[in-house]
Amino acid sequence: MENWFTVRDVKEHKRNAAIWKQQNTEEDRRQHISETHVRWSEMLRLPYYDLIRHLVVDPMHNLFLGIAQWIIKKLWIEGNKISKADLEIMERKAKGNFVRACSLLVCRIIDNNMITEAHKRLLKVALLIEEHYGPEKITPNLHLCLHIRECYQDYSPLYSFWCFSFERMNSVLGSFPNSHRQIEPELLRIIMQNWRLDNILSCQLNNEKLTEGLKLLKPRSTTGTLSAYDKLDYNELFRFR
Repeated sequence: MENWFTVRDVKEHKRNAAIWKQQNTEEDRRQHISETHVRWSEMLRLPYYDLIRHLVVDPMHNLFLGIAQWIIKKLWIEGNKISKADLEIMERKAKGNFVRACSLLVCRIIDNNMITEAHKRLLKVALLIEEHYGPEKITPNLHLCLHIRECYQDYSPLYSFWCFSFERMNSVLGSFPNSHRQIEPELLRIIMQNWRLDNILSCQLNNEKLTEGLKLLKPRSTTGTLSAYDKLDYNELFRFR
């Protein structure tokens, strides 16, 4: 764990990425990745972009869909750690620290003391898992959660960049009818149609044609024998249901 918080050298990362790009065969590139864990990205062309510092850890997938589910499924259920003693250790220590850290991180208003406490509790969770289950149980998610503090310092509270709103928009787009053949243009067509309708309705006071058209939607007074029911109240009409 001593090398967990050793920051990678950005210049070395870019050099290794450039070397990967210069490899002639796929086998050479795979070998280079296994040795350096680096491959080329077009984002590296941006002179101001720090591929290491600017990597954002999504709290939704990392904490709530990743670590929480992994602890219960992998450590407890599949690891046959459902004995009373094991559950007592994890629930009182690891799970308690994890829940406290999450409750701090999701606050809409958070200060440096709170984010520091959350970081220490997440680190405590990783140390407890390493102590009771071995270092081989330390997953990438457990490592990445220890970088959430830097993401908070760079991008403000977690709700400003987590993927809940993104997934919500995916759900909205998925609810639109489509032929399952050309989904992208069909969704864009629906979005543009909705935008045009909203634009028309937002300026209806200055649109004479729309104003005249909306008059057709207003209820008209009934005529003939049906007009006899216009003066009846709800209770009287209810008798004829």
